[in-house]
Amino acid sequence: MVEHSAVNRRVVGSSPTRGAKYSLSGCFIRTFLFPHNYYVFHLRFIYSHKSDRIYIGQTNNISLRLAEHNQGKSKSTKHYRPWIVIYKEEFNSRSDAMKREKELKSHQGREFIRKEIIPKYLNR
Repeated sequence: MVEHSAVNRRVVGSSPTRGAKYSLSGCFIRTFLFPHNYYVFHLRFIYSHKSDRIYIGQTNNISLRLAEHNQGKSKSTKHYRPWIVIYKEEFNSRSDAMKREKELKSHQGREFIRKEIIPKYLNR
């Protein structure tokens, strides 16, 4: 007789189906063991003095993501280390953060960052 389960235990890497009961345990673990900034999404600008470059991105954990950039774990930023956070905005949903990110990655958005944000936060 075949056991029916939300996860096929015979397949390595099998993930639970949408209705799996313990998929909520991940939320429980993240909410109670790692409550910091889990439901807050940050849009941040990081800046490299070395190359005068800006990187715009969104994350739910700024310190971890900045550490990854500075350790060279991101292909797009590893050649321009070190990075510093010069500006951040908070959003209640990832989709709102992504909309703002897209807006700021446009030509007009980058122009605004160069003229308004960088001089203000880097005292230029």
